[in-house]
Amino acid sequence: MAEQSINQPTDGAPEPDNQTAAHPETASVELTQAALTTLAPVVSDTPDETQEDRPLPFNVVGIGASAGGIEAYIEVLQHLPPDTGMAYVIVLHLSADQKSHLREILSRHTPMPVLEIENGMEIEPDFVYVAPPKFLLRLDGGVFHLEAPDSAKRSIDYFFYSLATSQKNRAIGIILSGMDSDGALGMRAIKGEGGITMVQTPETAHYPDMPRSSISVDHVDIISPPSAIAAQLSQLSRLFRETNVRLLQEGIPADGEEQHVTRILSLLRVVSGVDFRLYKPTTIRRRIARRMLLHRIDTLRDYIAFLHANPTEVRELNEDALINVTRFFRDPEVFEALKTVVLPRIFENRDPSQQVRIWVAGCSSGEEVYSIAICLLEYLTGNPIEPPIQIFGTDASEANIQKARIGFYAETIAEDVSPERLRRFFIKNEKGYQVAKRVRDLCIFARQNLCHDPPFSRMDIISCRNVLIYFGAELQRQLMPTFHYALRPNGFLVLGTSETIREFSDLFVLADRRHKIYSRTAGGIPPRALVDVLPRSMTPDMVAVPPQQLVENWGDLELQRAADRILLARYAPPGVVVNERMEIVQSRGRISPFLELRPGTATLDLMRMTRDSIAPQVSAAVRRAIEHDMPVQVQGLRITDGDVMQEATLEVLPIHSVGHRAKCYLLVFAPQGRPEKRPVVEAFPAMSAEDKDRLIAQMRHDLSSTKLYLQSLLEERDAKNQELVSANEEIQSANEELQSTNEELETTKEELQSSNEELHTVNDELQNRNTVLTQASNDLLNLINSVNLPVLMLSNELTIRHFTPPTQRVMNLRPSDVGRPFSELRVNLNVDDLTPLLMEVLESLSSQEIEVQDREGHWYLLRVRPYRTTENKIEGLVVALVDIDQLRRSQQELRAARDFSRSIIQGVPLPLVVVDSELKIRATNPAFCQLSRLRNGDLENRFLPSLAGTLWGLDEPLRENLQQLRGSPTAGKIFEFEHAARGETPRVFYVRGCALEPDGDQYFLVTIEDITSHREAERVLTTEKDRLASEVAVTTQALGRSQDELRALTVSLFTSQEEERRRIARELHDDISQRLAALEINGDQVDKSLPGDASAAKEGMQRIRSGLAKLSEDVRTLSHRIHPSIIEDLGLKAALRTLTEEFGERENMIATFSSEDLPDGIPLEAATALYRITQEALRNVSKHAGQTHTRVSLKGTTDGLQLQVADFGHGFESRDGRSGLGLVSMEERARQIGATLHVQSKLGEGTRVTISVPLRAENGTETGVP
Repeated sequence: MAEQSINQPTDGAPEPDNQTAAHPETASVELTQAALTTLAPVVSDTPDETQEDRPLPFNVVGIGASAGGIEAYIEVLQHLPPDTGMAYVIVLHLSADQKSHLREILSRHTPMPVLEIENGMEIEPDFVYVAPPKFLLRLDGGVFHLEAPDSAKRSIDYFFYSLATSQKNRAIGIILSGMDSDGALGMRAIKGEGGITMVQTPETAHYPDMPRSSISVDHVDIISPPSAIAAQLSQLSRLFRETNVRLLQEGIPADGEEQHVTRILSLLRVVSGVDFRLYKPTTIRRRIARRMLLHRIDTLRDYIAFLHANPTEVRELNEDALINVTRFFRDPEVFEALKTVVLPRIFENRDPSQQVRIWVAGCSSGEEVYSIAICLLEYLTGNPIEPPIQIFGTDASEANIQKARIGFYAETIAEDVSPERLRRFFIKNEKGYQVAKRVRDLCIFARQNLCHDPPFSRMDIISCRNVLIYFGAELQRQLMPTFHYALRPNGFLVLGTSETIREFSDLFVLADRRHKIYSRTAGGIPPRALVDVLPRSMTPDMVAVPPQQLVENWGDLELQRAADRILLARYAPPGVVVNERMEIVQSRGRISPFLELRPGTATLDLMRMTRDSIAPQVSAAVRRAIEHDMPVQVQGLRITDGDVMQEATLEVLPIHSVGHRAKCYLLVFAPQGRPEKRPVVEAFPAMSAEDKDRLIAQMRHDLSSTKLYLQSLLEERDAKNQELVSANEEIQSANEELQSTNEELETTKEELQSSNEELHTVNDELQNRNTVLTQASNDLLNLINSVNLPVLMLSNELTIRHFTPPTQRVMNLRPSDVGRPFSELRVNLNVDDLTPLLMEVLESLSSQEIEVQDREGHWYLLRVRPYRTTENKIEGLVVALVDIDQLRRSQQELRAARDFSRSIIQGVPLPLVVVDSELKIRATNPAFCQLSRLRNGDLENRFLPSLAGTLWGLDEPLRENLQQLRGSPTAGKIFEFEHAARGETPRVFYVRGCALEPDGDQYFLVTIEDITSHREAERVLTTEKDRLASEVAVTTQALGRSQDELRALTVSLFTSQEEERRRIARELHDDISQRLAALEINGDQVDKSLPGDASAAKEGMQRIRSGLAKLSEDVRTLSHRIHPSIIEDLGLKAALRTLTEEFGERENMIATFSSEDLPDGIPLEAATALYRITQEALRNVSKHAGQTHTRVSLKGTTDGLQLQVADFGHGFESRDGRSGLGLVSMEERARQIGATLHVQSKLGEGTRVTISVPLRAENGTETGVP
């Protein structure tokens, strides 16, 4: 922060003397007693500080320097009064091998005692202390401590850190001339604790490296020459000295001042969204006092006016209040604990595909985020697990977030980052280090207000170090449940060393006591507990009167600017603006004679576009201007534009712009004289041989003369060089004599510059206000003319002041109606009279909204609000009409579609339920209510798996199938399963479901059908089969029935089984299928009856019809599996081919079918038996053969048919393969039709089942199939 930025005059606040602002060393600023009364409580100590933690009752000034610093020290001390009440500590880079005489040198230039520090020495005000060489200096509790030097620690940074920790807001850090970057990090620490930082102007320093490094970290308050720094210290000392008694007291504002602090906090909340009332009050008051001191404002009332007049100051105060104290690997032992305690537990038994999520709350400028990322990458080095990683860094400061995203830091980070880490994870350039892309890609930065914004979720680690210490107790209590909610089970919370979880021991348990690492517990209340204490809108107490109007001659200034623009456009010379990389940023005038676009890839590089004839001069001039930061002029450039030749002068001028961060340069090409036409000279005019010889001789003579003349010039140059060397020595001695005179002239020049800057400041302020007003007027005019929204502005007397173009149609207005009473209008709205509504808003000062229609039936939302000025005065009303016609029509269409869908669902005969993506019930039909014996109102929003588990024990299978369906991205995917429910009355349920995705939302249709009766029928069939088999066996053993009788019983058993299968299949096909078909027809009729614009309802109807079609298809498939009618319809060949293909698709294996020489008229009994035998054989392949290739063949023989089912799987020993019921069933079915069955199998070579069927003439005479 430059000095001029903190001494600008203010509107609404006392304007300081501008000469004083520019030269604080030559003036004295006296603050009133009112200022002392106001500031005293604001900068008081925090109430929770212990006596040992409190700073000393006087300010301690740390002054660091290196090469060239002694002169700067002397200049500061010479301008300091001896009774400032401050203590001064000098830390200078000195050689450890030589004795220091710094104390004796400095004591000659100040009346204050100058002491060399000894270990254990107590610090006192109005003393100057000099740090001895060979030691590191630390201040703790008012006592100096000398420590052995450490190559990893810099002496100035080390002392400044201790000064910031010990003195907090009473610390003042100053960096003077020196090399390297020592002190920059210490300055950040001092400002982070609320202290004040100053830096010598780099231009006045013999070695500007240290001042520039401190400025680069962006934590400097004042940049001034050493004498001006002394003046600043003198002014601050008087203020602190007169208020030192109040500084020891608690931070309670004086009578009548509390409301001003509240208004400042409210203003900050409006601008930044951060409610600083939830922060510790003493911390915020210190920051307010700090800004007031920097701007020389002595009352809170004046500072509020200053804030309203200067929006940038509000942002500066906000950034100051958002304390940014951070660095890479702060507290290194914490990061080691992450590696040893936290990360191993996170990656223990972790799914490699699961993302690692980390949140750093209050990340400041990103150093801690990148530190954790580096730590994580180091831990994963050599680890086979490489999970996806995402690290979120959030902060309330947008400026910090922008810096963190760039990931560029000054060279001072080398103090905190090891060389190995710098090599692996950073990219070095001439200005500092940038975090490597592979580290930045892991990190996401976003602005977030912990007080109001929702947290992240499913975090493995949350780091909120050294953030809670600035929050009040209530805000800390709100954040703990927030962190608990954001963490995954067993996630980790990392806090600062001075922070605790307070009373939330039920939410977190200690994982590492020393480093304040906590583990999330499963208990507690996870929902977010934070609520907004204040509304986000501006409260009445924060509204202030705007500054006095500064510009009265608006028209004259606009006229002058217009004339200036014309003159510049017509008569200004051509030129371009380039940056430090010599890239063209802007152009002015006709530059084609000087620059041209070259063939090839387009570029803005100046040197590639400069014409060859002037390229060397232009390059040299620009490079010299960049190197020395000074204007450069080149004359005599010869420019050729076609057949015109002209001379020009080039000027390169540095541009010093406050608003543009990058340094730019203006190149002005000023033509000289009149352009001349290039003479056209014949290259070789015709001449005689004699003339040519004479010309050659003349040219040789001229060349010889030129060489002699050049030689004389060289000899003369050498002589002149000797004379110049002598003259230079004389000039150097004269220069030393004139140096003192030059310093006096410099002082006079600075005084003149001060007056000039004062005039410039006033002029700039007038121009800025003029620009702001012009821009605001233009913005408002364009907004009114371009916004496609009917807006009407009325006065307090309800007369028309202004309206937007769309208002003319809705309100029946004409441009001539401005000034006309609103009551005289006949608006194009179906409202009798709007006047009572308008008067009600004027009286209550609260907004009103109603829905209205125009004469054509178009719907609008009419809003009436008071017209408030910036002074919070009510000067009329604003009436706005928002078009909600499409919204109303969409609501009606949605309501109709919802009613139609509900009617379709209600008409489905099967128990049907609709669930959302959370598996909660959204709709049911009467069949489902009847099945569950619950009312529809009792079923809505119930978790379907839990309900199904309670009623029928379907929770686990239903949840698993729905979860698999929910993870599928394809709509229409289905599942189905059967489940036997246990209970007093065992029941069997057939469950089927499919997914729908209307408008991107996922829903599921689930049918739960009680098929107990079907399974009971199958069970009866099985029982009957077993009973018949038993009777056959008993009868065979007891009575010794003949083989023909047993076969007859077997035939009867299979016939009964086929008949029962045929009956069940017929019921499924003729009953349920017909009812589903009727529903599809009804759906088609309803779809056709829908209006053409009911697109949403049509889409919903189409999805329901698709679901019914799929359900009907499933019923047909089930019917086919129970009784394959394809045998009767298409014949045995088609039936076996279909059976083989379905088996291959179902089992995901290769299954082929072949046939040849089939006879006509295969008996139905034989065809059915062969189909059942093939089914059983394929079932055995699925169970026992493993993943293999299956081949089914059917061919005709001389006396019948031969069916063969072969696989190439595991196989079995023949002696072990004839005991299964499946093989017995195949043998019985073969006997039924008089066929022979032969099984061949060998372990490891597969199994082959062959059935030979003799077709006698009598077998197919009646019921033959194709």
